[in-house]
Amino acid sequence: MRFALDAMATVAFVGIITITGAVGYVYVNQDSIVEQVKEAAMAEFQGMLPTILGGAADVPMDIPADVPLPSVPSGLPF
Repeated sequence: MRFALDAMATVAFVGIITITGAVGYVYVNQDSIVEQVKEAAMAEFQGMLPTILGGAADVPMDIPADVPLPSVPSGLPF
């Protein structure tokens, strides 16, 4: 019986040390972890951007100055 209790206490102690070490590592390196997550999210978003925009990604964004812009209607329809 004593052996079983000692084994459980040892396993619990190792578990607590492991959890404390992991929390300490994350606390010390939280800035670099956040930056890595941001970079990964931005890379994923940039990869999905052409799909999100669809065909609009093929349209050139520079509009010549001599092209007239469409006018906005000036009255309410009701």
